[in-house]
Amino acid sequence: MRLPLVKLNAAITDGHSVMPNVGKYPETVLSGRLIRVPFTTGVVDDTVVVMHTDSGFAERSGIHKGSRILAVNGVPVRRLVDSLTAWMSDPREVMKQYYITRSGMLSLVLAKGDSLAVTFESAGKPKTFAMQYGNKEMMDYLQVAGRAWRAQAELAKQRPADPAMRMLEGDILLIDPSKWTGTMADSTRRLLSKAKALIIECRTYPNFDFINFSDILFENKTTCILWNGSVSYPGLTRAVAYSRGPDPEMHFKGPVIALISERSLSRPEMLTMIVKARGGNTKLIGRTTAGADGDVTQIPMVGNQSMRFVISGLGVLYPDGGYTQGVGIAPDIEVPNSIDELISEKDVILDRALQYLGTLR
Repeated sequence: MRLPLVKLNAAITDGHSVMPNVGKYPETVLSGRLIRVPFTTGVVDDTVVVMHTDSGFAERSGIHKGSRILAVNGVPVRRLVDSLTAWMSDPREVMKQYYITRSGMLSLVLAKGDSLAVTFESAGKPKTFAMQYGNKEMMDYLQVAGRAWRAQAELAKQRPADPAMRMLEGDILLIDPSKWTGTMADSTRRLLSKAKALIIECRTYPNFDFINFSDILFENKTTCILWNGSVSYPGLTRAVAYSRGPDPEMHFKGPVIALISERSLSRPEMLTMIVKARGGNTKLIGRTTAGADGDVTQIPMVGNQSMRFVISGLGVLYPDGGYTQGVGIAPDIEVPNSIDELISEKDVILDRALQYLGTLR
């Protein structure tokens, strides 16, 4: 019964309900016994690349971070990707690839007896590594991976967290609205009075405190969004304007940059639309957002409560009536997705924003 429900969900093409049962999605859409391989991969266009791998497996196989995987157990990985994306609800292929990468579900592959054969690219040519890979070998690798993950998590706890605000070289103020609170309003105004430019992180989930504070971006009251919906009369909708500004204490007049990507989903898109409405010396830099803004409505499935169905219950439009849902908010300056970004810890979108601001000096 699961697969017909997944197919029904896919027909909705709603970015809020990409997979109704994320944890069990691979076993729902793939036929056969699944095993977990000792590496994780991500997808960029037509390429499947290793993001993390067990160090012992890497030494034994020659498969390292950045290796391009071509097939597992004789099945081309592109066929596996196509099988997984076929019944995802999101209408955009790039978002389907994003969810596959983020979830790590490509670590689950179809078993072939008690062996594992991985075909990867080595020196520009296909090479196959094969090994015994029964339940014992798989559990051994999973235990090692678990210990490594816990060690990394402990190190992450010991590292100081990035602050909500930091002044970068060139008097550029960078704000992460997910960490920003209303108690920081006065100190933020002081920093903005000295800042020559403002960068707003729109790839994290913003607090409403910062959304309310965004009045400082506007000299006059400005319509940023049209909400299209109704909770009182099902089936009857009307557009309601959502406006911001002005702030009674200050108006920031310098250049403003919003950092956006596939990670900008739901409320981050709301903030992106607010920043975009500012116009003038404002730029969105990165990649098109998820296109899944708006409040969600949950639909319980009788007899199958392990599946979570949701639909966008509120239309989100540009002030001119243009659609964003299923489309996303496009950048003014695009930073294409790349393998280098996928496997490195470098923030290429922030780097591009700083490069752009450097041209304005």
